[in-house]
Amino acid sequence: MLYISYNENEDGSGVLSLTGELIIANAEDVKGALLSALSSARCLQLDVSRVTEVDLSYIQLLCSAHRFAGKRQGQLSFTPQPSELFKEIVRASGVVRHKVFGR
Repeated sequence: MLYISYNENEDGSGVLSLTGELIIANAEDVKGALLSALSSARCLQLDVSRVTEVDLSYIQLLCSAHRFAGKRQGQLSFTPQPSELFKEIVRASGVVRHKVFGR
């Protein structure tokens, strides 16, 4: 199960909170939420602190969202920092960049 919520801050930035499973079965919902949030907020923070499972489909969506934000002179970041388990899954996928989590 996946729960998605979006809150826009007074400064126009937004926070997209994803709770539960970030898996292929939920990919369309995550994609829609990311596109909607990035369309309304140039600076978007992702809260994945309560994610219980992650697969490659989410990693691919995250990369696409990052490129989309960059093309719009926007920013995509995490708040708070993701768990070590989440970071390890992203690192294992081979797509980690130095600015995503640090090393």
